[in-house]
Amino acid sequence: MRKNTSPAKMRWDSTTTIDQAKKWLKRNTSKGGQCPCCHQRVQFYKRTLTSAMAYALVVIERRFRTESDWLHVPQYLTAIGAAEASRGGDYAKLRDWGFIDPKPGKRDDESNRNGWWKITATGRAFARGEIRAPRRIEMYNQKPTRRDIGSETISIQEALGQRFDYGKLMAGKL
Repeated sequence: MRKNTSPAKMRWDSTTTIDQAKKWLKRNTSKGGQCPCCHQRVQFYKRTLTSAMAYALVVIERRFRTESDWLHVPQYLTAIGAAEASRGGDYAKLRDWGFIDPKPGKRDDESNRNGWWKITATGRAFARGEIRAPRRIEMYNQKPTRRDIGSETISIQEALGQRFDYGKLMAGKL
């Protein structure tokens, strides 16, 4: 038997109220559905802070100890031999935790993904082990909606896991 993967749809007629539509959406956002009002796909999903993201943040923080201008992160990661941290653009998801901010502006092709970033005070504090952060955040429409999913937080060392040595990273040895 084939699993149904199409989004859920609400039967909408002239007697359906906005409150009924909101309640239906709340019940169906984790598995996904189509908004009965605007027909946009609606789905909340959780994003996890990965070891590759934590690694990229530590490397970015080290660079910002001596420089304060914008950093072209993909170029920088490649130049220091950490290209694996830029593959797939996972480092850019650090913005969803409030750890980095993108530089305003567009590329020649009008994409706003120009690769230029700055670390935030929160990003510095997390990379330095001064604060903990949510292990997972809730996303909707490519924006974080909740950073406090449950009470599970993570330190930078925990986020790096067994894959990276925090002491060596902070000392610039990796």
